[in-house]
Amino acid sequence: MAKIRVMPEQLANKIAAGEVVERPASAVKELVENAMDAEARQISIEVHGSGCRTIRVVDNGMGMEEDDAILALERHATSKITSDADLAAIQTLGFRGEALPSLAAVSKFELKSRTRESTAGTRISVAAGVVKGVSECGCPPGTQVWVRDLFFNQPARRKFLKSEKTEFGHVVDTLTRLALGRPEIHFSLRQKNRQIHDWPAAINLQQRLAQIFPKRLTQSWLAVSHRQGVLSLVGFLSPPELYRSNSRMLFLYVNGRPVWDRQLRIALLEAYRTLLPKGKYPLGVLFLELPAQQVDVNVHPTKAEVRFQDPRTLCKTVTNAAQAALATMERQRWTRPLAAGSGLRAAEAPIQSELAPLLPEGVAVSEPGIPTYEALDFPQRGFPTDEESRRAPEKLHQELGTLFGELNVIGQFHNTYIL
Repeated sequence: MAKIRVMPEQLANKIAAGEVVERPASAVKELVENAMDAEARQISIEVHGSGCRTIRVVDNGMGMEEDDAILALERHATSKITSDADLAAIQTLGFRGEALPSLAAVSKFELKSRTRESTAGTRISVAAGVVKGVSECGCPPGTQVWVRDLFFNQPARRKFLKSEKTEFGHVVDTLTRLALGRPEIHFSLRQKNRQIHDWPAAINLQQRLAQIFPKRLTQSWLAVSHRQGVLSLVGFLSPPELYRSNSRMLFLYVNGRPVWDRQLRIALLEAYRTLLPKGKYPLGVLFLELPAQQVDVNVHPTKAEVRFQDPRTLCKTVTNAAQAALATMERQRWTRPLAAGSGLRAAEAPIQSELAPLLPEGVAVSEPGIPTYEALDFPQRGFPTDEESRRAPEKLHQELGTLFGELNVIGQFHNTYIL
């Protein structure tokens, strides 16, 4: 008797789903990316609990006719690529045709969709990968998806999920990365009946940053704009005074796709090498644009990793762009004496603001490596009292005269170092 057998389709679908849908945040990512590829300009996400009970994603994109909606639930069915040539120049976030069938295989799944030209929509219900019904329905243009009882048929997978707060934290983190990448889209997130985030369509990245992060924080970020041949790099980086103990607040995008690339992170950190304490990392949002033929996104099932045709040149471009932005900031921070004999200028208030939590009150992400958006590190310099600050220039000048005799103070660097 043969020992090798072809697996039943439902078993194969469950295994394939495990590569794409790791947790509720994975489901949110796939559904929101589908909505973005469908040219939606408004995407609403509603989550009950951690997302295992219910995830609902509603968009106002192009929608689907009945035949397309049915085919969309078949594995490897997609409208985004048709040939090998398309695979070598992918312009969309999704392309594998695995997201919807994977979700339908491990949940109780429902989809409603209507095109703008149609008078009625299509409703499809699926449980554990088995289609239960297809019918006509009334719905607005666009697509609505419900994912209920996620992993109900995979109890072992459910046991490995973290607490409700942690899993919802992953959902918030995932949506934040997607929203930063597409400022022109209106995103909203609700947990049950509670509004967690509402980010209206922004005119540019700077406005989207102001929606997500505190204004006093984003005002101090450095603009990056660099072009070298066909490569383009734009975005914002934090000044050296603002850093974290990990690199999870570095948001990197390649041709609009959020990626996690070790080489790019190392290249960026090289620019900060002499400016940050050891083991500390800057914050930033950077967009790298290059010809689609020079980057391979067909590397990982979740499409979070990419490969570059010429990584060395690419990394050098990232380092040079960051160094140029930091150098501009350094030149602006040089100060000159205000009055003859003083040798100093009154110090500005040190940076003390913290990044406001992206998570709602009572929600935290405790898993190592996942950003809580609350624990920013700032230099501990023993900040003086207001009275001490007012007297600091005069007192320091007297002390310098005593300690260094004939030495003259010619300026101050970073409001910290006396020259």
